[in-house]
Order: sequence, then C-alpha cells, then structure tokens
Amino acid sequence: MKENKFTMWVKSHKTELVVAGSVVLTALGVILLSESWESVKKLDAVKPKKALNHSLNISPDAPIVIAVENEPVLKIIDVREHLRNLPQGYRPSGAKIAEAAQLGIELANNQTFVSGYPRSYAA
Repeated sequence: MKENKFTMWVKSHKTELVVAGSVVLTALGVILLSESWESVKKLDAVKPKKALNHSLNISPDAPIVIAVENEPVLKIIDVREHLRNLPQGYRPSGAKIAEAAQLGIELANNQTFVSGYPRSYAA
C-alpha cells in the first residue's frame, strides 16, 4: 500500500517533531509557573512549627482536637451504630442484614444497619 507524503514526512522528521514538542511543552510550563509564582511562594511559607511529642500518653477515649492556624478546630466523635432509611427502590446488603441479625435487630425492607465509626467536624 502506498503511503501519502505527510506520513512519509512525519516518519523522516520524527526526532525533530519530538524535540519541538518537548520545547513547546516546557515553554508552556514555564509560562504557567511564572504566572502563578506568588501562589507557589505561599506554599513554601507554610512550614510546621515543631515536631509533635510522641511520648504523650493519650487515652483512646479522649476526644482528639486538631488545630491548624487560621483554620477551624476539628473534633473527632464516635458515631454510634444505628438504622438508616434507604431511598425508594434500594435494599440493604446481605452483609448488613446478617450484621443486624447478629445484634438481634430485624431490618425493614427499606432500612439498613450502619456500623459505628469516627467522624470529624469543625467546632
């Protein structure tokens, strides 16, 4: 089958095309970086103050408070297991039916069992 002129030209100049493409992409990256340089400098300014002291004895029952400068304080709470009503047409999974049955809970067709889990919230 006969190749057209464009395909033959691309094959014969493939090295030059790869180099030219790399130069164009590099130049585009430099332009985009120079336009957002102030944002990049702000990222460098955010550095941790001190390493955490890992020798602290913290009770697993104590609430964990995470504070970041200029950010809301995050607290972690334990959400208790509960039943949840499912949207119309949805059914609970077999695993959740079995888990609820082990605890002596009978689920309705439109309910599922939600296991307990930790959750963080802004305080």
